[in-house]
Amino acid sequence: MERILPLERGINLRELGGYETEDGRHVRWHKLMRSGHLGELSEADEETLRIAGLRQVVDLREEAETIVVPDRSMRGVHAHHMSVYPFTNQLPQNVGLARIARLNRAGLSLAGQIYAQMLTDPHAIGVWQRLFAVLLKNRRAHQAVLFHCTAGKDRTGVAAFLILNALGVKRPAILQDYMLTNLTFSSLSPSELNGLLVPGQDAALANELNKQPMVSEQDFEVMELTVRLMAGDFMTYLTNIVGITPRQVERLRELYLE
Repeated sequence: MERILPLERGINLRELGGYETEDGRHVRWHKLMRSGHLGELSEADEETLRIAGLRQVVDLREEAETIVVPDRSMRGVHAHHMSVYPFTNQLPQNVGLARIARLNRAGLSLAGQIYAQMLTDPHAIGVWQRLFAVLLKNRRAHQAVLFHCTAGKDRTGVAAFLILNALGVKRPAILQDYMLTNLTFSSLSPSELNGLLVPGQDAALANELNKQPMVSEQDFEVMELTVRLMAGDFMTYLTNIVGITPRQVERLRELYLE
């Protein structure tokens, strides 16, 4: 299976199948995808995605973004629009002064501030609830949900962080998935990218992941710290803040793991 799909005009579009969980299971292929916007896809790309099982698209962009660059309308694919922005509150209102001091000590970049907002703001939390509802309704085998923003970097990165953690995927794999954005915006071809994502290529992969400044491990750690500060651990955060019940998590894993 290929993580980076061989598309003509896809943007940061990749499969989430194959990642290993803490209990030794793996994310099913042809069930989850992430990407940048779908406005430049070719007819051949549409066919590739159809064969890969794409049936639902969740667009996390603001309405203005969707007007400027609308997604390609694809036969047999149902689209959901749920904008992560605008936020309801400023970050201090969402996390409190004590927690924001902890975040600042961790080195809070502009991207990190936005990530912390996406994990704590009431409007964004409502979007994640709706996203998980879509995932829980995706019950048929070999039918995939794709979620995306404009570049498939920040809003999509936070969504993937939430979903993969909910599935119990191992931390190194979740971090690698986040950092893969740096590879997909490099000059490497899909076949070259996939060649780095095989066992035995760890050193070469790490070197390539850190060449581009698109995303950083420090900002990933801000997401983890935000979750810990708000709830202590991820599953408590998912239940108490996002509102996803343990039974829904169990069902999600039944649908997306093997």
